Amino acid sequence: MVLSITNEITAAVAFQMQILDGMLWDIDQLLNDLQPPLTGKIRLWQDTNDHLQRYFPVIWRRSKADNKWKFDKIGWARLPLRAKQVREFNDNHPLVTELLKLAVKIYQARAGLVTSLTNFSRGSKQRLNTLKTSGTNMRHKLNDLVAARDSEKYRTWITGHHPVREGFESSTDETDT
Repeated sequence: MVLSITNEITAAVAFQMQILDGMLWDIDQLLNDLQPPLTGKIRLWQDTNDHLQRYFPVIWRRSKADNKWKFDKIGWARLPLRAKQVREFNDNHPLVTELLKLAVKIYQARAGLVTSLTNFSRGSKQRLNTLKTSGTNMRHKLNDLVAARDSEKYRTWITGHHPVREGFESSTDETDT
């Protein structure tokens, strides 16, 4: 049952992360369409080398040295304020700003899921490592108690047959309680 619950929760978290990732991808596509191909264009980039495939915001710029497009990672904090509003960027600025606000909310929701999954994983690993030692100690104690149960002294006590009392007859009709 525990395995079933764990699998169900893990599958639900993974499914929800896929939904959130899909929304971030959609926002990235809209950002690409709504901004001109100029320095200052903001996109959401996915790190495919990361096992969690995290998104991070970037600003594109044309390198003066080699005239190639490059990007700089920027933080999620105050992301909507980074949207350019000058010249060619001005017409779609309000929509781009709203998309970036939504992207921040989606990213925060995703980060919360990752944090809860990470905490569960780390906490479980720490608990399991602790139980390796204490579980072994508890097993030894239980084995000792089982051995004590099998001893003559315990059997005598549990069955109520006391060697001293056998053969002793009560002179009254009262029974032992």
